[in-house]
Amino acid sequence: MPAPFPEHGLSLTRAGLALVTSSDGTITGQDAGGLYRRDRRIVSEMRLLVDGSPPAQLSGTRTAASADRLTYSYWNEAPDPQAIIVRERSLDTGYREAIVVQGFREPVSLQIEIRLVPGNATVYHLDDEDRTQPGDTLAEASLWAEGAEVTATTVTAELVVDPGERAAFTWGIDLGATMPDPRAVTSVRGSDPRLQPALEHAAWDLEALTVIDPNTARPFVAAGAPHFLAVFGRDTLNASRLAMIANPERSLDTLDLLAAYQGRTRHDLTLEAPGGILHELRIGDMGVFGLEPGTSYYGSIDSTPLFVVTLAEALHWGAPLDRIRRLLPAARTAMVWCRNHTDELGFLQSVPHQTGLGNQAWKDSGDSIVRPDGTVVVGANSPVEVQGYVHQALLGLAEVEAATGDLGAEASLRREAAAFAERFQQHFVLADNPALIAMALDSEGAPIGVRASNAGRLLATELIDDDLAERLADRLMSGDEFSGWGIRTLAESETAYNPLGYHIGSVWPHDNAMILQGLAHRGLDHHARRLAAALIDLAAAEHYQLPELLGGFGRDHFPEPVPYPASGRPQAWAAAVPYQIVTSLLGLQPALHRDELRLRPILEADQRIVVADLQVGGRSLTIEARGADATVTGDTDGLAITIG
Repeated sequence: MPAPFPEHGLSLTRAGLALVTSSDGTITGQDAGGLYRRDRRIVSEMRLLVDGSPPAQLSGTRTAASADRLTYSYWNEAPDPQAIIVRERSLDTGYREAIVVQGFREPVSLQIEIRLVPGNATVYHLDDEDRTQPGDTLAEASLWAEGAEVTATTVTAELVVDPGERAAFTWGIDLGATMPDPRAVTSVRGSDPRLQPALEHAAWDLEALTVIDPNTARPFVAAGAPHFLAVFGRDTLNASRLAMIANPERSLDTLDLLAAYQGRTRHDLTLEAPGGILHELRIGDMGVFGLEPGTSYYGSIDSTPLFVVTLAEALHWGAPLDRIRRLLPAARTAMVWCRNHTDELGFLQSVPHQTGLGNQAWKDSGDSIVRPDGTVVVGANSPVEVQGYVHQALLGLAEVEAATGDLGAEASLRREAAAFAERFQQHFVLADNPALIAMALDSEGAPIGVRASNAGRLLATELIDDDLAERLADRLMSGDEFSGWGIRTLAESETAYNPLGYHIGSVWPHDNAMILQGLAHRGLDHHARRLAAALIDLAAAEHYQLPELLGGFGRDHFPEPVPYPASGRPQAWAAAVPYQIVTSLLGLQPALHRDELRLRPILEADQRIVVADLQVGGRSLTIEARGADATVTGDTDGLAITIG
C-alpha cells in the first residue's frame, strides 16, 4: 500500500518528476511528501524558515500545469504584518522556486533559509529510507541559487526590503528530466461556471503526467504521481479513451508505445506471452514485483482487449488509416492473446500470479472480489467488465478490418462476437438476483451475485439489451450504490462493504465516467445528467482536481467528500473525467472513418457547451450545444451530421 499523502497536501508533477508537500509547502518526512524523480525520492524533507521559524501561511493556489504560488506573512513582533513572502514553485527539467518579499510601510531585514534532507528510497519503500547518506548531499541532483548562498543541503538569503519595495532570490534543483513536446488541447467552455476550471485542471494534469519513455523516446501519460510515474497499460489506455475529445492524437501515442512493448515470448516471472499488452513498466530505479528495473510486467487481463478497443475508437475519431494499418497486426495478435487466456466457458480469466498480482483486472486488490456472505474469492475469476471489453474488442477489430479492406475478417469477428454474447447471457445474467449481472465467475464458473460497479461498464457495450441496461442503471443509481458523489465500487448493503475499502465501497471518478459514457450511450438521460452533476460537484469540492478515489460515505451524512488517505493526485484517468463528462453530455459519437458525426445533447434547457477547433479526421470542427439542440460548423464538407 502506498504511503498516505499529507492532509490537504499539494502536488506538482512534470516530465517524470513529482513534488508532494503539505499545504504550507513543507515536506515533513513523515508521509509520502517529497521531491521525486521517477521512482526515487530525492528530497525527503524541505522546510522554509524565516528568522529561524516557519512563517504563517496566508494562501496557496495552483497557477499552471506544474506550478503553484504560496503566500506567507512576516510579522517580526509588530502588531500587523510588515511584509508578505511569496513562493512561486514549478517543475520542468528540475525544481525551481522564486521567493519574493514585498515590503509595506517600514523597512524590514530578514533571513530566509531553505533546509533540505536528502532522500534515497524508492516510492514503495519510504519507511526504509536511509537519511545518513555519505556527504549529506542530494543524489543525482544539483542544488543552485541566484541571490542566495548555497551549501550541500541549504539555501540562505539575507534580505533588506525598503518600504513598498521588493527583494527576491531564486533557487532550484537540477534533475535532468526530459520535457515532452506540448500537445494542443481542444477548447471547451460551458454555461456551468464550474465546468471551465474542471477542464482547465484536467488539461494541466494530463500535460503534467506526460513523460518521455527513455527506451523508445515516445510520449505517454503516466498513471499518477508520485507512486505511479510509470507506464500502466489499462490506466494509460482508459485515460486516452476518456479524454479523446481533448486530443485524439494522444490515443495513437499510447497505442504506439504499448505496441512497442507487446509480448513476443513466454515468461513465467513477467507473464509475458505473445500478443499481451503490459500492465506496468517502471522507467526509473524500481522494478515490479522483484523484477529488474526496466522490465515489463504483463499481469493484466484487461490491458490487451482495451488495446484493441482503443484502436477502434481512434478510428472513430478520425485517426489516419496509415496509422491504423501499422497498428493492425498488434491488434490481431492481441485478440489471439485474449482467445488463449480464457476459462473453460470461453471468458477471459484472471489467474493468480504467485510472484505478482492475484487479481489482474482493474480492481486488483486482494479483497476486491467478494461473495454475498462477505468472504473473499480466492483463486481464478472471470470479471464481468473484462468480458465487456472482449466483446467491444471483437466488434471494434471487425470495424478496423472493414475500414482497411478485409471484409472476410470482419464477418468472422462479428460471428465470434455474437457467439460470445450468447454465452455471456447464459452465464452472467442473473434472472432472480437483485444484482442482475454477476460481478464475476469464480474458478468453477459459478456466478458471483453481488452489487458492484463492475457491471456498469457494460452499458457502453452491445453485450446487454436495452431492457437489462435500464434495470442495471436503476440499480446503480439507487441509494444503495450511488453515494451522491458517484457510484460506489460495492453497494452499501453488501456484507463486505467498507466505505474506505480500496475496491469494496470507495468511489472512483474514472469508474463513474465510464459508467456515465454508457448511460449516455443508452439514452438513459435522467441518470446520465444526475451522475454528471455529481461528478462536477465533486470536482468543485476538490478544488477542481479530481482524486484517484474517495470514501464511499453518503453525501446526505457527509456533506464534504471524505478523502481516501493514499489517493494519488494527479491521477491520469481521474484527470480525464471532465472531458468524458462533456463528451457524454453532448452525446458525441463520431464515426469519422465513414465521414459521419452524431450528436444527441442531453443538457438542461438553459445549459450550453461549446467545443471549439476540435481536430478530428483532418477536420477542424466547432460544436455548440444548448439543451437538446446543437450546431456544427467548420470543415463540414462531405460530413454527414445527425443531431438527436
